[in-house]
Amino acid sequence: MKKIYILFFFIILLFNISACDKKTDLDNENIDNKNIEDENVNNKENIKNNILTNNQGDILIEFENEYYLPIVGVLNSKEDFKMELHKLIEQSHTKHLTYKECWTALETVDEDPNNSNNVLCIYSGLSMPKNNHVGSAGSYGQWNREHLFPQSRGFKNDSAVAHNDIFHLRVTEYTANLGRKDTDFGEGNAYFEPKDDVKGDIARALLYMAVRYNEDDYSSYTYNGKTYTDSDDLDLELVRRQSGTLQQSTGEYVFGNLEYLIKWNYIDPVSDIEKKRNDAVFSIQGNRNPFIDYNEIVAFLYPEYAKEYVDISKISYLL
Repeated sequence: MKKIYILFFFIILLFNISACDKKTDLDNENIDNKNIEDENVNNKENIKNNILTNNQGDILIEFENEYYLPIVGVLNSKEDFKMELHKLIEQSHTKHLTYKECWTALETVDEDPNNSNNVLCIYSGLSMPKNNHVGSAGSYGQWNREHLFPQSRGFKNDSAVAHNDIFHLRVTEYTANLGRKDTDFGEGNAYFEPKDDVKGDIARALLYMAVRYNEDDYSSYTYNGKTYTDSDDLDLELVRRQSGTLQQSTGEYVFGNLEYLIKWNYIDPVSDIEKKRNDAVFSIQGNRNPFIDYNEIVAFLYPEYAKEYVDISKISYLL
C-alpha cells in the first residue's frame, strides 16, 4: 500500500508539472501573439501617418505600401520629393545583378502569362521560348536584352548597376531590338514609337531611371541616420526633344522625349501585368518603381506636362 501511495504521489506531481509547462507555454504564446498584434498596430499606425503633405498642409499622397514608410513629412518642392524617392529606391536596391544573371531574371519577370515556357517581346508581343535567346548575333524569333535607356547613354560597361537594372531591361525579339537601336521614344519620323499597350510601361521605366540614377545632384546624403555616398557615378535625365548628343556639358546623359513619355503614362495607365512585374523585380532587386505603385507621383514631379491630362490645381505651388 505504501508503494502504491508513493507511485500515486509521483503521478500527481508529474501531472502538475506538465500542467505548469502547458500554462507557461500558453502564457508565452499569448505574449508572442500580443507582441505580433502590437507590431501590426504600430505598422498600421506608421502607414497611417505616412502621408506626404506640402507646406500648406494639403494632403498630396497617402502611402499605404510599407516600402514607402521612410518617406514622411513635408514636401516643400518637387526637387525635395525627387531626392527622397532617389534615396529610397537606391538604398533598397540591394541586389545588383550581373549581366549574365539578367537572362534568368528576365525569364521570370517577362514570362508569357499564357505559356510559362516562353517570354514576351515588349515591342511586338511575340512569345518566344525562354531557351532561345542570343547575344550580339541572331535571327527573327530569337530574343535578347533591350535597354530602354540605351547602353550608349552613360553605361560604362556591362557591370554597371544601371546597365543591369531590370526595371528598364526588357525581353525583345532580336530584329525588333535592331530596329529600335538607341532611338529616342516619341511619335513621328524622328522617334521610335512602340505599340499602344506598352507605351505607359516604357514611360514609367524611364521615369524610374531618371530618379534612380541622379547621382550628380545627390552625391552624398543622409538616409535612416546614416550618411551615404552614391555608388553609381551616373546622372540620367529625360529631355523634351531628341537627345542629340550623348552627354551634356553638365555631365548629364540625356534621353527623350519627355513630353511624349508623360503623355504615354496617362493614355496607357498602369495594368495588372505591370504591377505583377514590379512585384517580381522587387523580389529580385529589393527596390520598387514608385511610378507604378503611386502614379500620382508623375504629376508632382512633372506638373508642367501632366496638366494636359490631370487637374494639378492642388499642386500648383510646384509650378
